[in-house]
Amino acid sequence: MRAAAAAAGVKPGAVIAFEAFPGKGVKARVEKGEITAGSLKWFAELGLVVPEEVRKEIIDAADAVLLLALEGEYKGYARLGDTLRPEAADIVRELAGMGIEPVMASGDRRVVVAAAAEAVGIKTFHAEIFPGDKRELVRSYKALGKITAMVGDGFNDAPALAEADIGISMRSGTDVAAEASDITLMRNDLKAVVNAVKLSKAIKRTINQNLAWAFIYNMALIPFAAGAFYPLWGILIPAHFAGAAMALSSFSVVLNSLRLKKMKV
Repeated sequence: MRAAAAAAGVKPGAVIAFEAFPGKGVKARVEKGEITAGSLKWFAELGLVVPEEVRKEIIDAADAVLLLALEGEYKGYARLGDTLRPEAADIVRELAGMGIEPVMASGDRRVVVAAAAEAVGIKTFHAEIFPGDKRELVRSYKALGKITAMVGDGFNDAPALAEADIGISMRSGTDVAAEASDITLMRNDLKAVVNAVKLSKAIKRTINQNLAWAFIYNMALIPFAAGAFYPLWGILIPAHFAGAAMALSSFSVVLNSLRLKKMKV
């Protein structure tokens, strides 16, 4: 839009005041008056009149739509096309194959969200919801006893990112989203979400292996080192051998953990 305005010779005026309304739109005051930009739903809340024929066009539009008004008077709208990432469908299938249920939540209109969900193979989606609604959606899944993970990169995703058991933000996202999340993916690639899940499972598996090995190892050798079997069989491990055995236990745990460095994700 800025490029098109520059090509048409339109110079942006100075912004006197600016206010963002999460999940709804923005207001900005310039020399000619107050500009309102946002969704059709928000315009209805504000009581801004949109011509009926335009309303029908917006409802039927397959793209996201941004309405514009100056001093409370409707001026027009812009269609904002959003291209799906080519790897999105494969990632959704991979997550589903790992036993993870993908759910889409967006503030866009239902027709837009439904088309995007169908294109990537997501069966459950929620449209026209505000940031607070996303947070409540996460809470509803947690109330069902499910472990939740939220992936988002926008200002509107911050409440849900903070509420989820695991919040995952993208490096290219807003600072607010990064601060609210537990993990920030350094690559702007959705494949990194799958890699993060695989890596976390591998780490948990390694921790369980280390705990099991240390428990069994110590349960077997501590009685020998304490001389518990000396009266029965005359077996006694000298103190320096017991110390070496403990060091060997720690060494084996470290080696097992280092295998994670060779993991390819």
